Amino acid sequence: MNELNLDKSNIVAFLGNIFERRGAEIYLGEKVSMAEHMLLGAALAEASSSSDELITAILLHDAGHFTSELGPIPQMIRKTNITILQVGIS
Repeated sequence: MNELNLDKSNIVAFLGNIFERRGAEIYLGEKVSMAEHMLLGAALAEASSSSDELITAILLHDAGHFTSELGPIPQMIRKTNITILQVGIS
């Protein structure tokens, strides 16, 4: 299988592509789509004058629902019961 080579030069386009293609999926059985849920949270954070980092974190907090998009990721590190995805962003 192909290994994904995600880094700071392509991660935004990668996530944007997933968001475009799959954002209309229903959010965990709720009456909103994944995109609506993610954008609403980010909009509320922005309206509260939150930092760019917090707005981004809220926007992407459910990106894990799209993990089928990631395929095999050898960069995953297991520590206790926490999985950390390293994408080369510094």
